[in-house]
Amino acid sequence: MMRAALCLFFAIFGASAAMAQSVPNGTITQGEVWTPSQWNNAWASKTDISAYASVSNNAALKVLTAPVTGALTAAYRAGFSAAGDGGAALYNYSSSACSLNSGAGDNGAQVAPTLGGGCWLIAPQAAGYDIRIWGASTAGDIAPFVQISYNANVGCILIPAGIWPWQSAVTMTSQVPCFIGAGWNESVQSGAFNAADNTGTWISISSTSFNPVTITSVTGQGGTPGFSKMAFYEAQPTPGTGWTPTAYPYIFTLNGNLGRVDFNQLMFYNATHCISFFASARAHVTNIYGQPVGTCLQFDDQTDISLLQNVEFWPFWTNNSVVAEYNMTSVDPILYLRSDSPTMSNVFAFGYHSAMAFGQSSSGVTTGAQIISLEADADKYSFWIKPSTTGVQLQIGSLRTAGEDWTTNTPIASSEGYRDEGTNSIVSISNLDCFYAGANCVDITSGGRVDIGNANLWSYNESNVSAVGMQAGASGWISLANPPDIVNPYASAPAIPATSLGGTYAVRGLRQYWTPTIVGTSGSGSITYSSRGGVFWYDGSNLNLTFNISVSASSGFSGTLAVQGLPLTQNTGANNMTSCVIGSMSGITLSTNYTNLTGLVSSGLNQVLLIENGSGQSSIPAPVSVAGSAFTINGTCVIAAGN
Repeated sequence: MMRAALCLFFAIFGASAAMAQSVPNGTITQGEVWTPSQWNNAWASKTDISAYASVSNNAALKVLTAPVTGALTAAYRAGFSAAGDGGAALYNYSSSACSLNSGAGDNGAQVAPTLGGGCWLIAPQAAGYDIRIWGASTAGDIAPFVQISYNANVGCILIPAGIWPWQSAVTMTSQVPCFIGAGWNESVQSGAFNAADNTGTWISISSTSFNPVTITSVTGQGGTPGFSKMAFYEAQPTPGTGWTPTAYPYIFTLNGNLGRVDFNQLMFYNATHCISFFASARAHVTNIYGQPVGTCLQFDDQTDISLLQNVEFWPFWTNNSVVAEYNMTSVDPILYLRSDSPTMSNVFAFGYHSAMAFGQSSSGVTTGAQIISLEADADKYSFWIKPSTTGVQLQIGSLRTAGEDWTTNTPIASSEGYRDEGTNSIVSISNLDCFYAGANCVDITSGGRVDIGNANLWSYNESNVSAVGMQAGASGWISLANPPDIVNPYASAPAIPATSLGGTYAVRGLRQYWTPTIVGTSGSGSITYSSRGGVFWYDGSNLNLTFNISVSASSGFSGTLAVQGLPLTQNTGANNMTSCVIGSMSGITLSTNYTNLTGLVSSGLNQVLLIENGSGQSSIPAPVSVAGSAFTINGTCVIAAGN
């Protein structure tokens, strides 16, 4: 029996199997079992190993058993299918059965002998484990080998340079994954996808029938590389009239993870969807590149902090105008739904519907966000809060926007730098540089609020749509700590509307306009104006205003005379009243013993009640009878209007 086994051994391995070979380093003697550090040193220095078993492939290793090799307990496998195919590894023999797959091993980290029992255990490799150790090849689907190597749980898996087809689903539910590629080149608008133009580690996906990677219920501690240094290519239709991308699912779907998963140095060359986070703790997404043709990064139900840093979305894949128009019309590459206290920095998006969008899901909205810097170029909405989104709260350090169609050098229709279609948003921006906008630089369409420190508003209203620099709509709030710099707006468009639609503008040093009305407090009567107008300045706390009213005919007034329609309401509070000075008047005859007229703004109201004053007389509201049928009145007020 022993003779037969020896014959089999020599037939497979040859007589030189136990002789010195040029393989990973160190010296091992028969019967010696190396420590992990010895194996690491041996693998690193690649000197000769003497008196060990050397086999050419995995099939040979499986028939290499302790009874055949005697006291020899270490082996070098030169490849998986054949020597030199990248699947080389060092192994230690264990008399215990393999722990994976009910003793069958996985033919990579653990190789079960076909005779004699026991298990060949892969030696530790500090630099990581090449995925070809399990038999992966660029000639076939890499996904099964990603799954097998993940299940082995030996450490970081290395995916070497090459184009690797990904053709089936992988699910990760235990430890935090660690897969590292060999980097990638940008392959800028190469017009081809092949090994010559796309160097480094590239993952190729051509089917929509599966989710490539699902990571769920991972509870282990993060901090490993996760997925890094690889690029992703999806087979998309040839651009042409009516082009739309193929509806691929997210490449990475994360759901219900307590362990942090990192994504770093990834190129999503032309992916439709890239990474979706849902209820997954402490997401770290850094150094992300590509030209996604759908929502690339989505965050929802993120109740722990997350980090998005160094993002560059740019036409790496193609400069085709049809693809460009599709992206500028339809694609929001970064979407935040419910995300608590995320931090984003150094984010750049070129040629999209929005650079960064915020919406609402059943889990809620984003609050406590810190955007250190966001730069958008050739985007319709550089920053966008979507409709039906209530209560977004965030701060932006630096926001630079531009809304020019890069394929035609004309404005993107109705492009805007900052657009808020939500309600009850509270956003602060330290520095806003709106360089180019087809419409408004800042537009609040509903009840949102934005507080801006410094604003440079360049070349807005480029579509000549009667836009302004900043539009607060019917109920929005826009405040500026400093007067904005206005540069070259089309058709001399103003910084803010000449007359507010109802929104509030707290802009220090910027003149605004209002329309005063004369009324009787008990009956407004009828009135014909020769002219009327008012200007005001509002800095967020104090309201300075003037009014000039000329009446050519009036009748039917009753009660007390008042000027109504102030742009803001006086602060509420006990005894909180403000006096106004009446600079001039005509056609008004004061009551007996009264010599001058002033104005009083009562707490919580938006009208100036006219008051008669006289030496030794108590001040009284001016009855409408003091005004003739035609009269003029001009005045100024300083009011604590607050915010």
